[in-house]
Amino acid sequence: MSAEIGTETARGKLPTGDCAFAYFSPLGVTLRVKASHPRLIEAVAAACRGWEAPVDAHGPVLDLWLKVGPVPVYGGGPVVETDGLGLSIRGNIDARADAGRGQAWCRVADPDAFNDPELREQVLDCLILWLLTRNGRTPIHASAFVAGSTAILLAGRSGSGKSCL
Repeated sequence: MSAEIGTETARGKLPTGDCAFAYFSPLGVTLRVKASHPRLIEAVAAACRGWEAPVDAHGPVLDLWLKVGPVPVYGGGPVVETDGLGLSIRGNIDARADAGRGQAWCRVADPDAFNDPELREQVLDCLILWLLTRNGRTPIHASAFVAGSTAILLAGRSGSGKSCL
């Protein structure tokens, strides 16, 4: 995975103030991340793990802002709603994405909120994949193998046995 965390290059492209920042390249698209706490950057790094691809210098740049602050509590798990190019997630977080602008933001009450892999998948993965799929990329969770002269692609959820098969 291509990533610049706290480098001079990134500092020149994104205002820092009291923020942590990083660049990632999920599926070859530049993802610029700005966060009010460094642990939120670590959560994005975990969400982007396995998305190794060179950055497309001529492709889109997506922005993700993460902030620690008060959030309205709606009870239960995250609720995801879509409206055209917009996405919103409510629950113990407050998040929005606008695929038309290539921007998303998320506010959490605790900087360690994304230590929970399930919440990280339900929120960060959802925001990032929403932006990616509407900006020229089609992610597929799959495993593949070749048997003789035939290539087989198995798509499915994580842990469903694709790799073991």
